[in-house]
Amino acid sequence: MAENKKQSSWKVLATLLAATFLGSSAMAADTSDPHHDPSHGHSHSQTANDPATIAYEAAKGKMQSPINLVSAEVSGTAGLLNMKFDYKDTPLNIKNDGHTIVVNVPEGNNVTINGHQFELKQCHFHFPSEYAIDGKVFDGELHCVHMDRNGNLGVIGVLIEEGKEHPEAAKIWDHFPESGETKDVPEVRVNAANFIPENKSHFALMGSLTTPPYTEGLFWHVLETPIQFSPQQIKQFQDTFEPNARELQKRNDRPVTLNY
Repeated sequence: MAENKKQSSWKVLATLLAATFLGSSAMAADTSDPHHDPSHGHSHSQTANDPATIAYEAAKGKMQSPINLVSAEVSGTAGLLNMKFDYKDTPLNIKNDGHTIVVNVPEGNNVTINGHQFELKQCHFHFPSEYAIDGKVFDGELHCVHMDRNGNLGVIGVLIEEGKEHPEAAKIWDHFPESGETKDVPEVRVNAANFIPENKSHFALMGSLTTPPYTEGLFWHVLETPIQFSPQQIKQFQDTFEPNARELQKRNDRPVTLNY
């Protein structure tokens, strides 16, 4: 009986989190350049509306990302946050923004979370991972950035570990642009669904952008099961870019659920 009450309380909590996320108007953002860093060269003499000042202040928030996800400190909630993916094959559009590889995605690729639809805008990569699980930092992390019709952002994080070559990543890795360059490769078709592991158990929490302006109000889903990239694939990224993971932030007692 106590366990049923505990599960019910977490269901209510997660519903409130979702309501907070979906009601946020702060997340209307430019998803085309997730790694533009206006905080470089920040000084207190800049105005309150200056992008660097906004980022500086936002980074002081209590719901910053990424964090260390501690299994012993979360509540298991079977089937609570159901994710239904509707990603399609799309022609490859790839950008090197100087910090990472960004794969831009056209309209028509969606994920539905508990009946609420978000459109996939782009995917990008971090090496090493940004989120950690029980103190373990992974070799890398893929972020699939979504936006709903009200401009709210939600991110699905997929952890990456060293292992076999990833065939979908190979299509992208074969076409790395030069820094600042964007390439259209219409003969190559990619599908973000091929980066989603079969086991979709995931940590859910409220968080922030991990790059400036560090805006809070994102609903994060970090999948528990990593996918594999080969050592050569990991090395190619590391040879092209500097490490691009933000340091771990404080949890500050925010709720985290493990959904399976």
